[in-house]
Amino acid sequence: GRISSVMADMVDGRIPGFDIRGKRITSPADFALLLQPLRTPLFESVKVAIVNADRVVVHSEVIHVGAVNETALSPARIIQVLEHARGLPGVTGRLGIIYSHNHPSGQVDPSLADRQMSAKVELTVKNADADLIDHVITNGTSYYSFNAEETRELTDAQLAAWETVPTTARPSVDSPEALAKYLG
Repeated sequence: GRISSVMADMVDGRIPGFDIRGKRITSPADFALLLQPLRTPLFESVKVAIVNADRVVVHSEVIHVGAVNETALSPARIIQVLEHARGLPGVTGRLGIIYSHNHPSGQVDPSLADRQMSAKVELTVKNADADLIDHVITNGTSYYSFNAEETRELTDAQLAAWETVPTTARPSVDSPEALAKYLG
């Protein structure tokens, strides 16, 4: 299925497509639910959506795939994505940015490093004449919104088979072959 093919790409170090153009994001929960096909217990990744004034996504992409407990987030890379979106046909007006990364640990509370990076991104986006809509940390069943400064459960979450297994019982998955075997 879609989840297994995305995870296999990420295990191989490839950044998968993440096309949610045309979707309207009115809340951090909307974004967290759109991210569900990209969630994984294996590593963190950073996803970005550029929205117009109506909060409709005009461009989206995964910008980095990291390790199990960290990912590299460059504010400059987010601005590259913003500038790309500004050059797309039909994209006009002020744009907003919503971005996310996941915590494979299952804990969505932001770390000190998460908070520091979020502050850097906020300043960079402001200087690029755009709006930072939110930074969302996800785990598949809940999310933390920097904008709202709160953690919430996803009431409409669709759990994958691996999310119903306690973390301590999950096997080690360190190759595309092991992932394919684990996912069936």
